[in-house]
Amino acid sequence: MDASTNVLTLFLYAAPNAASVWVRVVEEVSGAIAEVEITANLPAATQLLSPRNCMNTGSTAAAVAYDCSGVYVETDC
Repeated sequence: MDASTNVLTLFLYAAPNAASVWVRVVEEVSGAIAEVEITANLPAATQLLSPRNCMNTGSTAAAVAYDCSGVYVETDC
């Protein structure tokens, strides 16, 4: 499969004042799922967070293509 045509859905879940964030990535074509709980290097529980979309190669100044089809934000409070 060509990596430039994959469709990924990213889920981030952080309960109010929790000490961890759950990350789940679903590759929508194959149905493959990766899930991990992050417990280190998190912002303070009182820090306001908001979505920010960006992408790079991490090593060069080469251009990358990125399409975001939507952002959905929900709160537990």
